[in-house]
Amino acid sequence: TKLFEYMALGLPIISTKVSQPYELLTALLKEVPGSVFFYDQSIKEIIDEINTNDFDRDKVVDFFNENHTWDMRAKDYLISITNTLNSLKWSIRAF
Repeated sequence: TKLFEYMALGLPIISTKVSQPYELLTALLKEVPGSVFFYDQSIKEIIDEINTNDFDRDKVVDFFNENHTWDMRAKDYLISITNTLNSLKWSIRAF
């Protein structure tokens, strides 16, 4: 999505507070304050805040690289698959 492109470039992000994007952006905001803005204020206020806010763009890129690259996604999937297979082994042994 565009969110990942903005993160990869270290750009500020403006978004709504809706499900998965909200969860993802909340994590980024905790890591890099001032990098994410939600539509709970006017666009003019958000733009003014972006123009006066100095956040660490490199930290945003680092957050993306540590959490949202294809390599990181693949690792997450492999961990999940391994955990599921291990739990199935234990379930089969119980019989």
